[in-house]
Amino acid sequence: AAIEKLQKMSEHAAPAVAKMLADGHKNRKEPKGWIQVYLPLYILKGMGEHAKVALPDVIKALDDRYGPVAGVAAEVLGNMGPAAKGAVPDLLRVWEKSTKIPGRPGATKALVDALKRIESEAAEKAGITGQKFFLASRTDLRVLLQERRRLRAEIAAFRPDVVHAHF
Repeated sequence: AAIEKLQKMSEHAAPAVAKMLADGHKNRKEPKGWIQVYLPLYILKGMGEHAKVALPDVIKALDDRYGPVAGVAAEVLGNMGPAAKGAVPDLLRVWEKSTKIPGRPGATKALVDALKRIESEAAEKAGITGQKFFLASRTDLRVLLQERRRLRAEIAAFRPDVVHAHF
């Protein structure tokens, strides 16, 4: 409830949350320091373009070694929309790095979504495209076995860098 209240008064609260994020970066090397970066980012995620006051520290969080921190940083940027246009080169840099070093699928998906929301042309130039695949059934074993073949064929044809699944 407190986070939602801060997000609703984002125009006034964003500078204080940006300060929390800057302080969190200073304490990042502590054993649980990631939470001091994650929490303000999570709050900023619901502040839209008002989160722009924290733009440099949000961009810095894209390089965090902990995937959820990098992922929520990308979500903050995506929710800022065009106000985060200055972050596009950093999003592209981190996207390129993530295609070579797998292991942060949630962060990678958030990077793609942010790029598409901020500047879709930049995403297209970088070769970032999306394709959706829907199962005919999630419970019928016979149908799932058939769908498995169809999914494998789709993946072979599309050759994605990232597969993000919801069940």
